[in-house]
Amino acid sequence: MGKTKSRAQRLADVKEALSGARSEIEMQQGIVEELKDEMQEWLESIPENLQGGSKYQAVEEAISNLEEMYSNLDDVTSAIDSADGIEVDFPGMFG
Repeated sequence: MGKTKSRAQRLADVKEALSGARSEIEMQQGIVEELKDEMQEWLESIPENLQGGSKYQAVEEAISNLEEMYSNLDDVTSAIDSADGIEVDFPGMFG
């Protein structure tokens, strides 16, 4: 039977997992930004005479929602950074 990991080792595992999660979130955030850029290009290519129509408004809303998603993902990475920066000293059982 294997030895149980120490508290410090388990905390290190948590921090490693957070680092992996942060990397994944950053990758997904890049995809969201690409989608927003594509929608922005589409919006800019809509002829002036159609710029008040429902398609134009739908594209604008999609851009706004993607910007909000990007911002929310940014908040998550900031929270991960904050959690990762916390140091925990575990007291020993004796002395």
